Amino acid sequence: MLGIPHKDDTLYINGKANDEPYLEEYQNGLRDAGPLTNSFTLKETPVGSEVVPEGHLFVLGDNRRHSEDSRRIGAVSMEKVVGTTNIVYYPVKEIKIISK
Repeated sequence: MLGIPHKDDTLYINGKANDEPYLEEYQNGLRDAGPLTNSFTLKETPVGSEVVPEGHLFVLGDNRRHSEDSRRIGAVSMEKVVGTTNIVYYPVKEIKIISK
């Protein structure tokens, strides 16, 4: 799975726009205007190519403006993944446990 922010804070995963209806409410609550994530391509990140290498992930943090994620550290080897997510807690209206 690959997610790339695009204009107007649209997140594209494998080339398809990802629906994030909660973003508008979140952005309206921010003190400063502007995008949550500047547009970028994989080539402009430490990945340095148009595709994520096989056996690696491009990870994005949930704090889009201030995350130390693949935009700064590059692709992460699958061998370094130590766990999975099983709880969604934001947006609050959509809190849930993800079953396998």
